[in-house]
Amino acid sequence: MIICHLNVSWTSLLVLTLVILFAMSSDAGDKYVSVDFEVFGNVQGVCFRMYTEAEAKKLGVTGWVKNTRQGTVVGQVQGHPEKVQEMKYWLSKVGSPSSRIDRTQFTNEKPITKLEIHGFGTRYRNPARPIGTGKQQTQILGRSFTRTLYKKNKTFTP
Repeated sequence: MIICHLNVSWTSLLVLTLVILFAMSSDAGDKYVSVDFEVFGNVQGVCFRMYTEAEAKKLGVTGWVKNTRQGTVVGQVQGHPEKVQEMKYWLSKVGSPSSRIDRTQFTNEKPITKLEIHGFGTRYRNPARPIGTGKQQTQILGRSFTRTLYKKNKTFTP
């Protein structure tokens, strides 16, 4: 009887070990999710970025947020899938108290093995404005561009 009882215990232990190993190997590579978003509606001038940053920090997700020239808010969120899902709900249904969200578009959702962004912050447009003539070297998103500016008896302002 004792031998039979030990036999069952070893079998149970073996099955449990295999289940744990399988579970560890199946989700080890996809611990996190990354998703880009764009929020449409009355989302500028209503502290939407500030509230987004606060909500992201509360949920423990990483990423960034910024206003666009088209009147929308864009950004990226990274984190554990369930937390990113909560943030997606907040971005599409809740928002800041004074905002009005018409729709939210989520793109480029993909599993990632490690967080590519640390912390959550607000990004701003490049504040440099070209004035004058000649060539100007500028960097946008890590790329270098050269453009020629022309002036006809007045200051060039974009």
